[in-house]
Amino acid sequence: ADLGKMADALGQFSRGNFEDPGLPEGPGVPAHAAELFRDAAAAARTRIKNLEERYLQEKTQLETLVYNMTDGIVIMSLRGEVLYMNAPAMNMLGVKPEDGRDAAQGFFELAHREQMRASVQKILERHSHSEVVEVPPSEGEGGTPRFYHTTVTPFAAPGANTESGVLLTMRDVTVERQLTQLKEEFFHAVAHDLRAPIFAVQGYLRLLEKATAPDAKLKGYFTAIYQSCEKLVLFIQDILDTHRMEAGQLSLDVTAILVR
Repeated sequence: ADLGKMADALGQFSRGNFEDPGLPEGPGVPAHAAELFRDAAAAARTRIKNLEERYLQEKTQLETLVYNMTDGIVIMSLRGEVLYMNAPAMNMLGVKPEDGRDAAQGFFELAHREQMRASVQKILERHSHSEVVEVPPSEGEGGTPRFYHTTVTPFAAPGANTESGVLLTMRDVTVERQLTQLKEEFFHAVAHDLRAPIFAVQGYLRLLEKATAPDAKLKGYFTAIYQSCEKLVLFIQDILDTHRMEAGQLSLDVTAILVR
């Protein structure tokens, strides 16, 4: 009977039941067998408790990260089916809160997956041409288009040897695009609206020199005005060259020079 209880205890261990089997201590049980079983069960329970606490801690950290991040995340199958997305992605793609069901760790399952599949496929098609994707406003809603920097990353499930899905991340860069546009308009104004008056001043100075017979004092005034205009022109040219360098539009003329 005692050996039968020991066999039952071993069976419970094999099925993941680490509660104290309550083995009797007697002549039918090997020496210290009951004590060893109790120690093993206690160690297993402690290990499981530590793993559960670690899992809950990591789960909380992941949920905090997903909830507080501003980037949109969309998880899709290899067939293009939208599996999950976080709240920022729902907002970016115009998904209403009532169309998503809280799944876990800050992600939502969608009620109308097929409708979202077409929208996400359009983004993936645009991503193949440029990493910055333009998304027009939803039907019936006003406003301007939004721009998103997209990243597409295949991933595999733990233990899988082949890719099992695609991770799409979207970062709103609309404000950056607007600032870039303002910068372009500013440099356009510098190139045309500022240089034109300076060139006009230089032109009228030449006419004045030809129309008059300036003495040495007036020639000094003309020379000072010319030099100031040239400094302004060079300053504006430096600003434009800096802008071209940032935009990758400035071509360098590489030549060998003699260094002394």
